[in-house]
Amino acid sequence: MTDGIASPRSTHRLGSSRDDGKPTSVEPGPGARWALVALGAYLLASIGVGAYVRRVTWDAREFEWNPVDYTWQLELPWRAMKGEISGVDFHFPMGPLWQGLAWLGALPGPLDAGRAIAGMQALTQLLGVIAALVIASIAIRSRLLSVWVASTLALLAYGAGAATVRPVLSLAHVLAYLPSARDDREPTWRDAFVAASLATLGLLLSFDRLVLACVAAVVMAGVELAVRAHRRRQPRLAWLRLGRYVAAQAACLTALALVSWALGASPLAYLREQRQIAAAYSVNLARTAEVDSTTIAAFLLVACVIALVAGASRERRSLELVWIAGALPLAAFALPQPNPGHVFLGVMPLAGVLVVMAARRDVEGVALRAAAGLCAMVFMLGWFGTHRENVWLAPDVFLRAARVAEGKLAAQQGFETDLTRAVDWVRRQREQAPPRCVAFSPGLAAAHPLADMPGPTSLGLRWNSRQQRALGDSIARAACPWFVYQLGSFDRPDRPNWFLGEDLFAINRLYEPALRIGPATVVLALRREQVAPEIEPLSSELLGRTLSISVPGEVVVPLGRSLEGADFLWLDHTLHAARLSRVLGAAPEIHYRFEQSGVAVDEEAPWSDLEVGTRAQSTLALDPTFAEWRWLASRDVGQPRRADSLRLRFAPRGVLSPKSVSFTVHGLARWRPASAVVSAPRESCQPDLDLLDEIASGRAMARGVALRPTAERFLLHPTPKPEKPAEVFFPLRPCAGACLLLELGIEMPTESGDGALVDVHVIDGRARPRLRRDEVLPGQPPLKLEVPLEPWVDREILLRLGSETRDDPSSDFLFVGLPRMARCSNRALIAERLRQGQAQLVRGESEAPGRDVRLRGDAELHYPLYVSADTCLAFDASVLDGPEATVDLALHVSVDGRRHRLDRRRMSGSAAPERLVYSLHDWLRRHVVLSVVSTPVDAPAGVRLELGNLRMDACNAI
Repeated sequence: MTDGIASPRSTHRLGSSRDDGKPTSVEPGPGARWALVALGAYLLASIGVGAYVRRVTWDAREFEWNPVDYTWQLELPWRAMKGEISGVDFHFPMGPLWQGLAWLGALPGPLDAGRAIAGMQALTQLLGVIAALVIASIAIRSRLLSVWVASTLALLAYGAGAATVRPVLSLAHVLAYLPSARDDREPTWRDAFVAASLATLGLLLSFDRLVLACVAAVVMAGVELAVRAHRRRQPRLAWLRLGRYVAAQAACLTALALVSWALGASPLAYLREQRQIAAAYSVNLARTAEVDSTTIAAFLLVACVIALVAGASRERRSLELVWIAGALPLAAFALPQPNPGHVFLGVMPLAGVLVVMAARRDVEGVALRAAAGLCAMVFMLGWFGTHRENVWLAPDVFLRAARVAEGKLAAQQGFETDLTRAVDWVRRQREQAPPRCVAFSPGLAAAHPLADMPGPTSLGLRWNSRQQRALGDSIARAACPWFVYQLGSFDRPDRPNWFLGEDLFAINRLYEPALRIGPATVVLALRREQVAPEIEPLSSELLGRTLSISVPGEVVVPLGRSLEGADFLWLDHTLHAARLSRVLGAAPEIHYRFEQSGVAVDEEAPWSDLEVGTRAQSTLALDPTFAEWRWLASRDVGQPRRADSLRLRFAPRGVLSPKSVSFTVHGLARWRPASAVVSAPRESCQPDLDLLDEIASGRAMARGVALRPTAERFLLHPTPKPEKPAEVFFPLRPCAGACLLLELGIEMPTESGDGALVDVHVIDGRARPRLRRDEVLPGQPPLKLEVPLEPWVDREILLRLGSETRDDPSSDFLFVGLPRMARCSNRALIAERLRQGQAQLVRGESEAPGRDVRLRGDAELHYPLYVSADTCLAFDASVLDGPEATVDLALHVSVDGRRHRLDRRRMSGSAAPERLVYSLHDWLRRHVVLSVVSTPVDAPAGVRLELGNLRMDACNAI
């Protein structure tokens, strides 16, 4: 009995023959062999050179554009070096195989960040290349075409960084499930175990690979059965293939479980924890798509059409149709978080299948093969055309290596961030009195491996309320002497509740603020005695009720009394959804906002710690920024808010989102911090401050830049986008009349770039007014700035200087010269400035008793100043030395080499003193020189002109 296409059975694998049994391969000639050798050599050289360049150029800047991936890529090998294994000693989305790869990449010797990251890059690239070569050599009989397939798959295998090794494994699993070119061949146990082993390896990489492999196997089996029914073939071989695969998968998982138990691990606990991690990720990390969904949908639709054409004919094999069907479900990986990287990881196996299909000579129909190849190439051109930095096979790496060898490309020394400041602080503590552990907030978790400091927050997850509670328990059990916390709301006010949860309550209970080491980074010290928050149960008419809510829909929860300021609403609840939604971790998108008497007190915020189908306890801050500063830094920022109700809005999210849900409120409570607000020691205002001294002493706080201060300047080179901006913060307490004075310049030829932008901000609580934004161009004289700080007299503020690149970042070598806080030139008593040498007598004689200036004879006084808004010159003019004396008074303003007359008048000694006031508004935001000229007329040469109370001040203050 035949069961498939009516042709002799064959034992050849992966496309080795046609129906007539004649081989489809072309015997490789010398050219093909040399092409394979050259490809292999180039791939290996690219891997080695790329790792070398990454290793020697690694610096702290790398964390600015990829903080999440680089953090776990360092923490995993660091934990392995301490004998802690993922899935055994801790649970993390990346399994033990990932950790093993990271550990191998970090060898030899103690952990080095550059070597670890470069090693993981090289290992994952090497695995992808091996997979590409194996697939090409087995699936493609023509050596010339196999060269194309191998190079294309190798390019795809690192198209989104190290994580791309996961879909490469999934691609291999799909191809291995149905490896024969002939669908009438008896499925073998070897085929089943190869596919099952790949799925099991996927489980050891990350839990999602096993789930997707099982879904792909079921879909491939279903499609094969449907094709056989369409072609009136017996289904036995399809059932046999699926049955053997299931048995082989069960055997592989059983063997893995036995080995795990022998090593002291619990496979059931691993699966349970991975399921909870995957559900938390799916529910709470979903975001609005960052890519054009229509483009991806079009690609998937074209692939489906190719699959249907391949399976529609009764003569064609079902191999390509089954492969495409198996790759399609893998695209679901992009559904929870559809950013570009996730979309590529989800679609990459399908693109790989189309590449293999296009190169297989036994695929009947040139048009079908061409369509598959064209579809794959369009996808690749779209991806790599947009993300050119991911074309890792480009020869650019050899050019970069040459620049490294010439000394033109190197790691940037002295690059400062919040992370480097935290690591430096911990290292100093180790030199003084080594702590047994230190805890860090999520944004600073890389400090654990970088400073070789254990702590309960290493690889800690806080995606939902359960994880936040578990993290808080770990922090309490460890009771480390220090907690270095980065206030998330300082930089991300758009994600207000993301950084807050029950772990925050544990931190507040155990720690108190000790010192500030960054604009957003606070070191907390372990309290001598714990403090407990004030908890007050709230009543509401919704308590105990289960509400049915359509999606979209909303519900208002009355709170019974008003919340204020730093209060949290503790909400004991259950979100019910259909069973399928619970299994898939799907949920609607929920936004919340607090209201007072039906009026919103703030904008809507996403609920970021949801759980579906289980009773959960969440904490929502009335004012997240106010709450974070109050609970963690013991400081109030801004005016507190009040609210008496909570509005929840439910919206659909993705194709898996339920159409309706039910919501039960079991309990409500108000949580209020018990610790008091800490007032900083009262200090006197600062009349003068050299900001270069602040940098040298470490009191200035830089981020995203290497300042490299000298005696007269520091550097503020803009960072390339999308890195965080280069910026430096100075803690100040200005005195009356204080200004920021500095110069800005780029020491490059005029045509060397398009310049940079510089911002001056004041950080005063939650208020962040931008005082100036200036364009600095190369080849121009330094731009002199004078920025008044009058609104913040005797207040503790942070002064921020930040730079931003424009279209061309190549020559933005920006410097800040002579930065200082000093008395404003346009808020000055000229007699005092004359005594200090800041006003100059260019001819004649002068006196400066008290607040007055006296010019004797033919005299001229110059005073340079910056004209800000509301600047006026005022004085009382009179002629001394007798009623017969007459003096001509002239006032000029010089700017850009031109002299402008402000006034000219004749003064007589017989006249009463005359009050004169002049506005300098015509020269707003210009650096000018004020000239006061006294010329005797029919008077003794020593006659004196008195300018009483000569001063620059605000016009409305004169």
